[in-house]
Amino acid sequence: DKPLSDEGLVGLAEKIGSDVPFFLKGTTALVKGRGEEIYPLEVDMSAYSVVIVCPDFKISTKEAYDMYDCSEPLYKSFFYNEKVIAALLNNRPTEWGFFNSFTPVLLEKDKIYKDIFRVFNEQGCDYSNITGSGSAVFGIFSSNSSARKADEIFKTNYPFVWIGNMLAGKPLLDK
Repeated sequence: DKPLSDEGLVGLAEKIGSDVPFFLKGTTALVKGRGEEIYPLEVDMSAYSVVIVCPDFKISTKEAYDMYDCSEPLYKSFFYNEKVIAALLNNRPTEWGFFNSFTPVLLEKDKIYKDIFRVFNEQGCDYSNITGSGSAVFGIFSSNSSARKADEIFKTNYPFVWIGNMLAGKPLLDK
């Protein structure tokens, strides 16, 4: 009968997963470590729609890292600070230039990823990538109607597809 304090809610969220507290913030953020270090960014992403496609298979983080470790790295690893990321995010998504080191590895693993990226491209997606170590893929759209069309196409081929708007507004936890 007693609501949790912000600290209690964060503690419970951390027990579910180290990156779960991020979702309590409800804002665009740079996330470091295992997901427990959250640095909010002053960027308004509310104009964009997002489509998330999850193939009907899972990839464990361990499996993804094992594949990555056996691959030849295509990207030089480097780190952006909060100011640089915020500046990049204020550009159109087509200009972001972010990458996920797992993407080339997972593209080699399963042709489904190539199909998903192809549909995103054909439907006018501004930016797409694989989430974390997979298996979901997301696309960012500046056109809501293009996002809805992609959503319709994906739902005919994939069991798990979601469409929505980027988070904006008051976070669940005020800091």
